[in-house]
Amino acid sequence: MLDARQSLTKTGTVPASLQGLPPEQTGAQDMRDISGNLILSRQIGKVTMSGGATRDWSHNTLFPATNTITSSVNGGTNLVTSGFFQLNAQVNVNWVAADGATVGTTRTITVYVQPAFVWKKPAVQVSPLITFTQGRTLLSNGTLTSDMLTGQYGGRFTWTLPGFMKFNTLSAQGSYNQNQDNVTGINQPSTQLLVLWTATWGHKRTL
Repeated sequence: MLDARQSLTKTGTVPASLQGLPPEQTGAQDMRDISGNLILSRQIGKVTMSGGATRDWSHNTLFPATNTITSSVNGGTNLVTSGFFQLNAQVNVNWVAADGATVGTTRTITVYVQPAFVWKKPAVQVSPLITFTQGRTLLSNGTLTSDMLTGQYGGRFTWTLPGFMKFNTLSAQGSYNQNQDNVTGINQPSTQLLVLWTATWGHKRTL
């Protein structure tokens, strides 16, 4: 799928006495936004693959410091088999280029990976999870103003008891969280663990 759009905002006619002066003095504004988006998707057997790209140009003659070019590239895959293995993974990269004297460039990378292992007997599911985001902002003079990494690494375990106890489900979910700022030297890791016992009343026993 391919789509494109454009928006244009302009002021009225500039008085003859102000013509020839720069826009910041005349107040004449010419704000344009042009973007294009491309999405591709294909299924091969039990694997669904997708990818896309976006490009956006924003231009403002009255406030040129706000001119930006935003780009994004993303891809993903999803696999569901008749067996015990499943997979969902996504990768997204976007970056912004603005007036080099003010903002410079900003880049963000996000990765999400979650495989799943499901056994119908004995009703066990294991789902590891890996997700992290890395952001970086660099000025035109080479000054690094932001360099951050946020990550979550963990997973979930679920077990439904067999036989006449199958109305009980035990699950545990844990993760190690990383919050790191290389500019300020801050590193704040944390851990989480959640254990749940779920009982479903009114469960009908099958023979």
